[in-house]
Parts: sequence; structure tokens; C-alpha cells
Amino acid sequence: LIPQLTNPTASVFAATGVIWLLTFANIMGPRVVGALETWTMSLALIPILAIAFFGWFWFDRGTFLASWNVSGGSSGHAIGRAASIALWAFMGVESAAVSAGVIENPKRNIPLATLIGLAISAVIYILSSTVIMGIIPNAELQTAHAPFAEAARLAVGTVGMIVIAVCAILKSVGSLGGWMLLVGQSAKAAADDGMFPKAFARLNRHGVPGRGLVIVGMLMTIMLFATMSPTIAKQFNRLIDLAVILVVVPYVYAAVAVVKVVYDHQLGRRAVLAFMWVAFAAVAYCLGAVLGGEPKTVVASFTVLLASAPIYLFFFRSMEAAAKTKTKAV
Repeated sequence: LIPQLTNPTASVFAATGVIWLLTFANIMGPRVVGALETWTMSLALIPILAIAFFGWFWFDRGTFLASWNVSGGSSGHAIGRAASIALWAFMGVESAAVSAGVIENPKRNIPLATLIGLAISAVIYILSSTVIMGIIPNAELQTAHAPFAEAARLAVGTVGMIVIAVCAILKSVGSLGGWMLLVGQSAKAAADDGMFPKAFARLNRHGVPGRGLVIVGMLMTIMLFATMSPTIAKQFNRLIDLAVILVVVPYVYAAVAVVKVVYDHQLGRRAVLAFMWVAFAAVAYCLGAVLGGEPKTVVASFTVLLASAPIYLFFFRSMEAAAKTKTKAV
């Protein structure tokens, strides 16, 4: 849609501009970002669903099968490499709970949003990915800057490509705005518990952690430039590997903790055994996703995790103080 943005440097600077526009939108309050995300998501889902459901008319079985495993390795290797991408696709499914402070009736709406959102996302991901792989040959798909738009061009022409590209841009902007809201609230929750500096917990007159959002924007900008690659696809894969490896640790802890929660609530032996198997499967999948990542990125990510240990010790006292304050309040 914009040829100039195929240049890695230009695309990184453009993305930086979008990050800071959304940072200031978040600083204005959750209503602004909520309205933006609702509008962009509603508009963008129409063409994406059109590709997912009507793209089958242009689906070619031979093209799809030729794209099934192009890794050069075994099927097991290809599945392992795809595990991190699949985990990234659903990353944040639990994140609605983090924004409980700005959600109306969270006890009802958060579980509904999580389960319904997971189901809808899974259907859209599977259908749209399969259709795309059956329309665009793999050699072209690997270098495509906008796969959905390219699929629309092959199916219905240039007009369809432009419509899909615009909608994809709007959807990305809306999703990024929502993620920044989530990250800001997550950092605030951590600061309230004494695990982050107090700057992340300070609210502005709009009731949002403005300083924390600015810091988040700065970190996102640094990460964007640090992962700049010759192609968007390569940068995208590097970001996926980095993000997945950094989040699997809390995912593993959560999987193990759910067994203890079920046991403490005395839900019965069958429930405990069932959740033990669920936890085992979750931990195994997380480890598989890590092993399937690019070795250099895995090493860099674990270096960051190990380096964070001294930071935990630094905030240990403030965490204890925050816990005592909460206990007194109860």
C-alpha cells in the first residue's frame, strides 16, 4: 500500500510514530483507547472474516500442501518451530484480568471475554491461515509484507488489496493501543505490589499511569530499533521468539500454581488429577516452544531473565512492605 515502508528503516520510524501517538492516546484515559479499539476492530474484522470464509473459492490444495513443511527439517522440527508462533498468537488471553480496574463488572465480564475471545480467535486464526497458505505460494508468502492484502489482490484485484490493507492497518493500530493499556495496567499492578518503581503506579488526572506509559513507550521504541531486520518477516519472527521466551516463565508458574489452587479449595481427587494433567501439558508445550526458538534469541532472552534476578532482590523489601499494607487494609 505504501512502497516506501518496505524499507526497514522507514518502517521502524513509522512504527515509532504510531507507538507514541497511541502512548498519548492512552494517557488521555481508557475511554479514548477503548473507543479506538472497538471502532478499528469492528471495521477490520469484516474483510478479515471475508477472506477467512470466502477465500476458499480461490483455495488451491496443491499450493497449500506445498507450503505444509518448508523448514528443510522433519515434521517434528517444523511443529516445534511453529509452537512459539502459536503460543504468541494466543499470548495475553489471560490479560483481561489485569485490566480489572478499568472494566465494568469484572467478575462477570472478564471470564466471558476470555473464553469467548479465545474461541473466536482460534476459529479466525485457523480459517484465515489455512486460506492464505492455499492462495499464496510459499515463496511469495515468505516475502509478503501484507499477506492478507496480497491474497485479496490475487482473488479480487487491486481494489480488494487496498481495502484489506487499510483494514489491517486499522486493526493493528487498535490492537497496539489496547496492548499498551494492558501493559500500563500490568506495570501499575506490579508497582502497587512493590515489584516495580513507584513511578509506574502514579496516576494522572485521567486516572491512568501516565509516567508508566511513557516509560513503556520508550522501552517499545528501544526494542523496535534493537530488532530491526532486513525484512519485516524476519523482524516479526525475532520479536515473537523474544516475547514467547520472556513470558513462558510466568506461564509455567501459573500452570503449576493452578494445581495448588484446586487442591486448596478441596475440589476432590479427580479435579486435582485432571488439573495436574492440564498443568503437565501446559508446561511441556511451553518448553517445546522455547526449544523451537532461534538459538541466539533464546540465549539473549534467558540472559535478560537471569539479569532480572538481582532486580527482584532489590525490590524485595518494598514487596514485603506492600504486602503488609494490604494485609492491614483487609
